[in-house]
Amino acid sequence: MRFDTPVVLFLFNRPDKTRRVFEAIREVRPTTFLVVGDGPRDRPGETQLCAETRAILAGIDWDCELHTNLADENLGLPGRFASAFEWIFELVDEAIILEDDCLPHPSFFPYCAELLRRYRDDPRVMWIGGTNPSEEAYGDGSYFFARSIWVWGWATWRRAWQHYDNDLTDYPAFKKAGRIARISPFRRLQRGYMAIFELAHEGRWRAWDARGTFTVWNNDGVAVVPNGNLVSNIGFDELAEHTRRADDPLAGLPFRPIESIVHPRDTSIQHDYDIRMFDAHASWMNDYARVRTLRKLHVTPLYSAALAVLHFLQDVLPFEPPG
Repeated sequence: MRFDTPVVLFLFNRPDKTRRVFEAIREVRPTTFLVVGDGPRDRPGETQLCAETRAILAGIDWDCELHTNLADENLGLPGRFASAFEWIFELVDEAIILEDDCLPHPSFFPYCAELLRRYRDDPRVMWIGGTNPSEEAYGDGSYFFARSIWVWGWATWRRAWQHYDNDLTDYPAFKKAGRIARISPFRRLQRGYMAIFELAHEGRWRAWDARGTFTVWNNDGVAVVPNGNLVSNIGFDELAEHTRRADDPLAGLPFRPIESIVHPRDTSIQHDYDIRMFDAHASWMNDYARVRTLRKLHVTPLYSAALAVLHFLQDVLPFEPPG
């Protein structure tokens, strides 16, 4: 079997989770395989865990063009992803991207390959997602278009990712022009994401996926979302960087595979999906919006105290943005 779409694996310090994702990739045997790794932090045992995780690559037993970008020092989430995307898209025109805790169903790979081909020259489509918690079908095909950016198993092109804005340098212009109103008609979603974008612009937000969402939205892009679920995040545990609650409804989502692809006739944006996902999984963003309102009112002590509490809670809140 030959699979010619490049596949990227991000790994770090979780050998058990990484091995499961690697085995799923190994079944596909991509002819171009790119591996990105961050370096260990100054934490007990992490150097050994990173070494054990990287040793999994010795299991590559198929003929492939292997590229590795393994940092010696820890770059952190935004820094590691920013440098990785630059490296990836110097080498390939398009890629399927998996992190070490994103376990794909076998149908995820041909789904991504087909849609990468179909929308290769469509500038509106910037993201092909593999995750969808909703069991409700939208539109008339195997997938639909939305603003929701699920980062757990996805694919994109160089032509889309050349716009990646790691520092949200375009945020002031985005805000001034009111572009968020073009993204969604729902004010609570607008408020929540603008609060997170502002924090990321100020360097106060660690997650890279807010930067990915902003990149797509700033270019009025859309994402493909499957009418199914092709990726299960197996990384919800105490060792995770952010997703630590094992009882989170997004943890270990069951597969709902798409075995054959029916392309939709309806290519409109499914805004109802976006707001339902926001309300179900991201309404906590509006806590940050309320803190931002305190700052606008110049209630500085209250703002500082509230922001400090919210940053403290980042390690326990499920804050990876789905849209």
